Amino acid sequence: MYCCPHCQRNYQRKTYFDRHVGVCKILCQSKQKQKIDTEERIDTPTLRQLYTVVMELVLKNKQLEEKVQEMSSWANVKQRKLNTIDWLNMTYNVADDYTVWLSKIQVTQAHLKVLFESDYVNGVMSTLKQMLLLNCDKRPLRSFNTKNNVFYLYSQTEKKWIEMDNETYLKLMYALDKKMVVEFGKWQRANKDKMYLDDFSQTFTNYTKKVMATREQMYSRVKKELYNYLGQPATFEKG
Repeated sequence: MYCCPHCQRNYQRKTYFDRHVGVCKILCQSKQKQKIDTEERIDTPTLRQLYTVVMELVLKNKQLEEKVQEMSSWANVKQRKLNTIDWLNMTYNVADDYTVWLSKIQVTQAHLKVLFESDYVNGVMSTLKQMLLLNCDKRPLRSFNTKNNVFYLYSQTEKKWIEMDNETYLKLMYALDKKMVVEFGKWQRANKDKMYLDDFSQTFTNYTKKVMATREQMYSRVKKELYNYLGQPATFEKG
């Protein structure tokens, strides 16, 4: 008895067995191959599926690149800020206290005259320049030419330099405004006898307009002028 190893069919005669077994082997191999091919086709994505996967990968890669760029930019800004403050703390660690300096600001008739002859910005800047001499290493307010309109102030309480925020800057402007108005009141009282003269009346009106100029616009201009005045090369920057 002869048994086919492929399909287990039995033959009594070897002649028929030999004929069968060769063909059966080929047929069984074909069926097995068909089964494998079918399984592989099931697991293999279509062209449309591959396209969808590739597009998703491209989108995720773009989002990842943007995230990395955003984090890199944030890290660079943070590093520059740390470099600036660290350098100030090492270089000017005995500066005057900003709060004390602010309380000592004085607006004089000379500063008021600059305002009369020019405008609010130049009048305020004449006061600030006198209080922030560039050759004074202890001045408590500084800026650098790599960071537009950014100022740093020194705090004796905290024993370190701090980046000035907008609220603190506005308080500086309010203090200067108050002192300027007080000085303008002194000027009015000193010239009260001239108030009824036609020529002086026009002069008084013009001066009043300059003293009471629109503040938001003036504050922005003063900030720019102050930055240009104080800005110094940032020799501490890396790269």
